[in-house]
Amino acid sequence: MTVLDPQGRELRDTPGELVCRNAFPCMPTGFWNDPDGARYHGAYFERFPGCWHHGD
Repeated sequence: MTVLDPQGRELRDTPGELVCRNAFPCMPTGFWNDPDGARYHGAYFERFPGCWHHGD
């Protein structure tokens, strides 16, 4: 897990957006009725490319 600022720069000892750079066991793997993965990618990977970001 890593904390990023809105521009995607890593932060230390400062509040920011929690992201995951590696897969983890309870991470969703896709959405139903999303055959090409576009909705899934848009929901979790668009804001910080290459990092999973929940957004809540």
